[in-house]
Amino acid sequence: MSRRYEGVAFSDAGMEMMTNSDVGGSQLRRYLEFHDSKLLAVATDDGGARITIDAYIHRWEVVSAQWKGTGWMQRVQFQMRECVSAAAPSLPVEISDGEVEVQDGLFQNLIRLPSLSLGPVVLRLHVQTGETLEFIGRDLVVTCTGEAEFIEPLPDDLKPPDVIGTEPTP
Repeated sequence: MSRRYEGVAFSDAGMEMMTNSDVGGSQLRRYLEFHDSKLLAVATDDGGARITIDAYIHRWEVVSAQWKGTGWMQRVQFQMRECVSAAAPSLPVEISDGEVEVQDGLFQNLIRLPSLSLGPVVLRLHVQTGETLEFIGRDLVVTCTGEAEFIEPLPDDLKPPDVIGTEPTP
């Protein structure tokens, strides 16, 4: 069962990763890369958590009938219910790696944006202090906020698996 909420889809089966139709439908795909991102804030209220990251975003779009990648910085919010977490270190802190574990799998270092998952979820952020911050909760929603800032073009060898081998539609 799926239902839409603020441009993303909830799925009882696990993590549903979708592209916003207002940014080009299937011709544009965005991914958060935990490496090269920075944890800015962790806020909790009523058992929920909101984690704010200044994220490095891979943006892949069709240009002249080929996938072209660019790197951007943009704020990303992770929201989850019933969240338990260890105390965060002094913020902001650089993220060296991260992963999201949901019912249907483990997503390491790259996750599609926007994303969400109903059910149990674990967000692990490995920060450059050597600590691993673990957020355990339910019903994860991951969305971009604010304006994105262009950083650099991406080489073809960084194409994510769901772009490799796909033919763009005209």
